[in-house]
Amino acid sequence: MTFQQLPQPNSASQTHRSLQGALTLPAFVQAGVYLVFGLITVFWQQPTATIDAVLLGLFMLALGASTALMGARLKPYDPQLTQSLNSIAMLLAGAAALTLVLGTSIFWMSIIVSVALGLASILKIFCGVRAKRSLPFIAKDWQLEGIIMTCASVGLLMMSSIGSKAVLGTAGGGAIIAGVFLLIGALSIASEAKKLERD
Repeated sequence: MTFQQLPQPNSASQTHRSLQGALTLPAFVQAGVYLVFGLITVFWQQPTATIDAVLLGLFMLALGASTALMGARLKPYDPQLTQSLNSIAMLLAGAAALTLVLGTSIFWMSIIVSVALGLASILKIFCGVRAKRSLPFIAKDWQLEGIIMTCASVGLLMMSSIGSKAVLGTAGGGAIIAGVFLLIGALSIASEAKKLERD
């Protein structure tokens, strides 16, 4: 998909400018979700299965909400991509609910979180590939995020037999790495948006 296929207010440059402006806030929000969760896991030294369930459940809810916000901001420009992002958001919300319900079992919780984050991350990679031409300023960030969290979801499943701290630490480690990349990307989007406004 190219910019020529997107709704254009006056010109391609104006569309590009408005897209970057619209996606700046959700880009920062999503980076913040990853970083806040990751930092919490660093400082929570003795988590239980219940603590894992609550933190991972809230993390997936917040991640789903930030993904839905991204989709809402993108809707006027690419409704199909918005549907894909909303599907990711609903997947994460559903998994969060199951995680909170089955929080007493570290085994089932790990499976639910691993599968949900893995599927959501793979879908995010596809979104990044699909948006490579129309949203080049954020497509690579989505692909990196997806790859990092796919690896984290696989590691999380492998760590389930070790215990709650290993599960939370694996998810948190992936979140910190993804959050750093997304924060750098969000800062780049914001900087470019300001340059386009001045032009």
